[in-house]
Amino acid sequence: MRVLSFPSVRTSSPLPLRGSALFRYGCGAFLLLLLLLADGPWGVGATDGAAQFPGELRGRVVDEPTGTGLGGVLVTVVGAGRHLVTEGDGSLHLRGLPPGEVELRLDRFGYEPFTLTLDVRNGQVTRFRVELTPRVLPTAGVHVQAQRDEGVVVERDAIAASGSRTVGDLLDGLPGVLVVRRGPGGAQEIRLRGGAADQVLVLVDGVVTNDPLTGVADLSAISTGQVERIQVLPGARTARYGAGALTGVVLVETRGRTESGGLALQGGSLGERGGRVDLVHEGTHSWFSVGGETRAHQGGFTYPAGEALGGGERRRRNADLAQHGLRIGAGGDLLMGRAALRLRLEDLERGIPGKAFAPSDSARQAQRVLVVSARWSRKLSGGHVEGQLHHRRQAARFSDPAPPIGLPLDDRTRLLETGARFRLEGEPGASGRLLLGAELDGLRRLLRSDALEGDAALESITAETGVYGELAEVPLPGAPRLRTALRLHRDGISREWATAHAVTLQFDVADVLLHLSHRSSFSPPSAGDLFFREGVGIQPNPHLHGERVPHEVELGLDGRWELGPTELHLAGELFRGDMRDMIVWVPDFRFVWSPRNVDVKRQGGEFRSELRHPRSGLRLGGHLSANRTTYRRGGGTPGAQVIYRPRLTGGASLGWREAGWHTRVQARYTGERFPVPAAANALPSFWTFELTARGSLELGGWSVQPLLRIDRLLDQRAPFIHQFPEPGRTFGLEVDVRPGTGR
Repeated sequence: MRVLSFPSVRTSSPLPLRGSALFRYGCGAFLLLLLLLADGPWGVGATDGAAQFPGELRGRVVDEPTGTGLGGVLVTVVGAGRHLVTEGDGSLHLRGLPPGEVELRLDRFGYEPFTLTLDVRNGQVTRFRVELTPRVLPTAGVHVQAQRDEGVVVERDAIAASGSRTVGDLLDGLPGVLVVRRGPGGAQEIRLRGGAADQVLVLVDGVVTNDPLTGVADLSAISTGQVERIQVLPGARTARYGAGALTGVVLVETRGRTESGGLALQGGSLGERGGRVDLVHEGTHSWFSVGGETRAHQGGFTYPAGEALGGGERRRRNADLAQHGLRIGAGGDLLMGRAALRLRLEDLERGIPGKAFAPSDSARQAQRVLVVSARWSRKLSGGHVEGQLHHRRQAARFSDPAPPIGLPLDDRTRLLETGARFRLEGEPGASGRLLLGAELDGLRRLLRSDALEGDAALESITAETGVYGELAEVPLPGAPRLRTALRLHRDGISREWATAHAVTLQFDVADVLLHLSHRSSFSPPSAGDLFFREGVGIQPNPHLHGERVPHEVELGLDGRWELGPTELHLAGELFRGDMRDMIVWVPDFRFVWSPRNVDVKRQGGEFRSELRHPRSGLRLGGHLSANRTTYRRGGGTPGAQVIYRPRLTGGASLGWREAGWHTRVQARYTGERFPVPAAANALPSFWTFELTARGSLELGGWSVQPLLRIDRLLDQRAPFIHQFPEPGRTFGLEVDVRPGTGR
């Protein structure tokens, strides 16, 4: 264990400030920023200020053997009731500290707890670096962290160890998460707490990735090679993150200056092949990175056909995939603050299965997405400010010249989107126990699609404003922490206003963290729901209401204990959050499909546990989700489970380390579900199993890490959706080569 403390520096603006710079269409601004971010003395100058301010602590917590930043470290100010969790790169920042000695306690599973004392001086910043000593080397697989009522977090080291190719692969099987796949290489949609895929908001670097036509985010289009950190927050989250987060939000952070250069090669079944490369440069005042990946497979496979298709075996021929990605990032000191610019380009072409009950060999999808975002931040006395500007261009095409049923289609969709966000956050008073913030979001979209009625362009301007706050100690028994948020939203299509709120009380009781939350959420109808082109058996519904969760109540606990040589972690939540005017597509008595509003009852619980034995390197985990989501009014039989919402899902995992290999076996359970809006024709529950093994070798100053992943280990072909083709057992191989730790 080592601690490095650096000399204090007096500053005239002691409290940090973050924000984003303005940005106009990508290439010109990108080249300009590259010129501005060359190494240079553009940092905020340290000057003596006559005024006195509370002190600050800035530090970084790293892994002792590798020097890698450690996210998710719980930092406690002993005796002050203040807590902080380190960022993904291990950085932390404590503001508003009174002068004098302060004692910090650092805790993270798998590492020895550590306590240090630092001297806080009035109006000065003390910088330090802490190296935590591991108790045991981490096992392979996805490492789940429950962070202070902050859902499920997956950091970069666990992302790499999982062997997952896409964000959908990575999240599938996490506690409370259900990922619905559309075959190998097909779309992957996330569902949380009995909701639909278009009720989960997915943000990549703060930019919404949900499709404006359908409202659904396709996680298969986001490669894990570009991801630094993922956070899954279940529940009604509109008040804090924006419209669309009815049942949860997924926050994806792409890789920036914390990444290291390297090369990876991939291969596997179904003719899979691919690779990834990362190049990084860090200067005194700037950084630059570029990376790319490519993945493809042929995808042909046989599958058992159901009785409706005549039985026997059939072959799906158009399960091929070609996916390419490019990411460029740059950042550094700029205009008395910190700036970062990111460019992400994704290109995708694949075969799609068409209708589940009548698979097509000619259905295709092609999509290209370009996102450029700029962010700038600056310190201000008493708080910080940050802003972000992004521009997104997306083109997609769905075609099927010879479908088995229905008419040929060739739909093209084009999207132009520009958005801005401004946030101001401050800590009034010297105690730093009160945090207040406000943000303003604006979004302009121009959507053209052949799938919309009349083939017209749909232009919309959406505005949101929100305020939030946090009080470290509420004058109640136990001095709980209070978090609040309120958001006002104006929809750009319906031009209606809506509000959402969130209130959370958090209690520390012995080794258990308890929280009680009350939230609300909303989501306006998507363009496809309102204006989908009328066709054979399909008609639009321009009279839809927006979806609402007027009241969601959640009670949760998170406890961690040491039982002799083992460590135990238990966590869970109970919730009730009925949904009003949920939009579902169901046929009426004429067998015409049209979206309609349905009231739904929704309640359940999510539970997860983990038991570790550091000496042997064994880790045993399990989780269970029970969601009762039933029709209340309209669209289905009252009391019946909503279509394709399994009441029970869960899983278990066993990981261990031996002879330099990290190995994990994971089991996933998918419960009974109904393919119709009634308690009839239930699809049977099923289990799937996954094996992951990863090694590590040091060769000539380089770290070589081979990885093997086998999905559906027992060749299980049961589909989530009725009659949907599944290939059964598949495997993937990867060899990752990076600079060694001793270089």
